Amino acid sequence: MEYVIKNLKDSYIKGYLVDIINNKGFNNDIKVKLISNLMNDIVNETKGIENINKLESIVDKVCSNRVSEMSNRVLDKLDNTMKKYINKQDEKFEKLNKQLDYLKFKSDLENGLLDYDTIMDSALESDNENINLLASEYILTNTFTLGDLNLMNQCEQLARSFKSIIEE
Repeated sequence: MEYVIKNLKDSYIKGYLVDIINNKGFNNDIKVKLISNLMNDIVNETKGIENINKLESIVDKVCSNRVSEMSNRVLDKLDNTMKKYINKQDEKFEKLNKQLDYLKFKSDLENGLLDYDTIMDSALESDNENINLLASEYILTNTFTLGDLNLMNQCEQLARSFKSIIEE
């Protein structure tokens, strides 16, 4: 990218500087050299301290704008990364709390500290699936004995027999 000093208008110099800074084909050493050459040529062309200060001001402004833009992008990426990390940590914390609740419920159940209503409520209403399953399993295995199941089967057979007699 070669430049020709057509005029010393701010917009021309600023446009050239923006092109150099945004050009991804140049490494930083080349960018510094091109900007330095531009400054030297303008200083030699104008020989005025006022123009040197003006040029330095333009270079500072263009560079600081670019740095601000890059900083904002980095901060946005950092913010997104932190939000993802926090969400993952919240999920892990929630999972650990559910495991703790399950272990506490299991311990209380094994030690006989829970009454039937509490166990039934846990089986039906707990938002922890493991507690629901454990409570349901406990109710099924501990509520009905083999004799109770035989009695229920006999009642069902009687009901079917009664239904068939009525239908005839």
